[in-house]
Amino acid sequence: MADTSARYRYPEAGRVAVVGVTPVVVGAGLFAGVTWARIAGVLVAALAITVNLPPIPYSLLWSMTLIARYGLVVRGGCGVRRESLYQWLRGLS
Repeated sequence: MADTSARYRYPEAGRVAVVGVTPVVVGAGLFAGVTWARIAGVLVAALAITVNLPPIPYSLLWSMTLIARYGLVVRGGCGVRRESLYQWLRGLS
């Protein structure tokens, strides 16, 4: 039987867990409608835009596609909530 403990590094497993669990938690928070999830989603999308800027000369179409997609995430996260807009409109009448 081969020794697999040398190939499996625990710090890498921790990073994979954080990268895998964070979007799930933020997505659940977005479906629940909590504000911290919107802020976290905007921050993660802004970080992703920043990460996709350097490879533009090497992969223009793919980088611009991802930047546009993350830009839509930022726009959606910074938008006005529908229920708060309805409350504001009811207050005007």
